[in-house]
Amino acid sequence: ITMEGPLAPAAPAKDMAVGKYYAAARADTLSFWTHEGQKIAYFQFGTTELKGTYEIEGGVIKVCWTKKIWSKPGRSQKIEDAVEICEEMTVEENYMSARFRDGLYRHQHLVGEDDD
Repeated sequence: ITMEGPLAPAAPAKDMAVGKYYAAARADTLSFWTHEGQKIAYFQFGTTELKGTYEIEGGVIKVCWTKKIWSKPGRSQKIEDAVEICEEMTVEENYMSARFRDGLYRHQHLVGEDDD
């Protein structure tokens, strides 16, 4: 017997929900989206930003940051460096959360933030 119709369990997501992710008590922002078929990741912490691409294998998000954008203390001019930093995050809450750098980043809809 297979379940169909409105009572059938929802198929698990295969990709991170698009949007911003927030960690409790942190000002950091983690974002996922797609652009022209590429999966883009963005992480902003303090005055530093990391941009790169990601892919999901099993329950793991593999991110490779390719750009670091930062500014020296007291300066407004941003510096953009090419980097090669690869990190892994764990997928949680049916692709609505990611555990990353000792924090749980939850999708904007789970924390009550509106789309902007």
